[in-house]
Amino acid sequence: MSQLSVPLPLSFARHLLETLRLGLPVALARAAVLSMLIVITILVGHAGSQGGGQGSGQGSGMELGALSLAMAPQLVLMLVGIGLSQGVLVLVAQAHGAGEQGRCGAVLRVGVLQALGFGVVIGLLLQGAGPVFASMGHAPDLAERAGLVAAILGWGMPGVLVFNACTFFLEGLGRPRAGLVVMIGGNLISAGLAWLWVGEHGAPGAALAMTLTRFLMGATLALYVWRLRDRVELGVRGTLSHTLRHDMPALGRRLRRLGYPLALAQGLEAGSFSGLVLMAGYLGPAALGGYQITMNLIATVFMIGVGLSTASAVRVGQAVGRHDRVNMARAGWAAMLLVVVLTGAIGLSFGSLAEGIAAIYTNDPAVRAVAIPAIGLAGWFVVFDGLQGVCMGALRGCGDVWIPTALQLVAFWALAIPIGGLLAFRADYGALGLFAGLTVGVVAATVLLAARFALVSRRAIAPA
Repeated sequence: MSQLSVPLPLSFARHLLETLRLGLPVALARAAVLSMLIVITILVGHAGSQGGGQGSGQGSGMELGALSLAMAPQLVLMLVGIGLSQGVLVLVAQAHGAGEQGRCGAVLRVGVLQALGFGVVIGLLLQGAGPVFASMGHAPDLAERAGLVAAILGWGMPGVLVFNACTFFLEGLGRPRAGLVVMIGGNLISAGLAWLWVGEHGAPGAALAMTLTRFLMGATLALYVWRLRDRVELGVRGTLSHTLRHDMPALGRRLRRLGYPLALAQGLEAGSFSGLVLMAGYLGPAALGGYQITMNLIATVFMIGVGLSTASAVRVGQAVGRHDRVNMARAGWAAMLLVVVLTGAIGLSFGSLAEGIAAIYTNDPAVRAVAIPAIGLAGWFVVFDGLQGVCMGALRGCGDVWIPTALQLVAFWALAIPIGGLLAFRADYGALGLFAGLTVGVVAATVLLAARFALVSRRAIAPA
């Protein structure tokens, strides 16, 4: 059988097992990313009550609010940068599926160089976050503190984007475990540094711990890829001049052509989340802190969706590389079924555990009062959030990126933001109203993207 001949269709059960095999390590690795933020959020949430010298004099509510406000633009810009690099996963998966192993390394080298450039630009943009927060009407002390945190986080952007480019390369080959190992090690280092620094420096100390760890993780995974046993077959190594002169022009354009809509899609979704965080800032530090706790939990469960989304994109992309429409469709639907089962099992526990979860994050009663009802609603939210993420991954594997991006624009910016603002400020539901609006957005995104995949999976798709 030739490399491009189409294999027999796999059973749906086999697709479930293969998707879980690939998606579970990816989900654990992405969850490890968020566990770093969870630990840091908990440390910052208790910083004021520890009597530390964080300098703000406002207690844990102010420090948690500053971290939340700073994370809003940082998260959007970081996800845009990661989206610009996601073409690495798509092209590597399709090349691997087509049996063109030597092309994978060239994609990696160009992807890493572009990730470095994107990281520098994003880092520079975050240096000006403080004045932007102040110009938006946030309290001067909160804006200044959050601006410092955002600036420190900006220094780590090149490291985190290089790490993700290398991770996408390995995931496109179906080898996600190395990224998980590096991430777990990075978490341990980050938690240790944050524990040492948060008590004295508050949220800025936490940001510095994350930044140093991100650089270390990027360098470690890049070295691992550079030393792969099959690096020659994959074409991993190549001179800078050859990469710039021969690989960058064509591959750079293809990566950017895929990356622009993917970055826009991630930016639209994360931007709606962060836009509502900025709205929560007008409700005061307690509302901002409670909203941050809830979003922290949602983001952690969403890592299951990210893992299965990546598995779906890889397995769909490999099927596209083989011109195998039947297995392409089954791979996508299998990932969607898995994410509903797994996130639903976790979401069911949120209602009964809401008070205990809020207590883990903070001792501040005002922050807890906001977080507890929002955590209860999050139990339903996480199912649709994970499902729309997997739908987007399946479409990404098909190379279908612009129309799904437009659908997300409708769901998150035409529905989630306006409805959240109306419920929070006109109907006086506060932070809970913001979260309810976001829920409407993810439900709409799920319906629209699933319908799009149903259409795309019925027709032949050319490789990107």
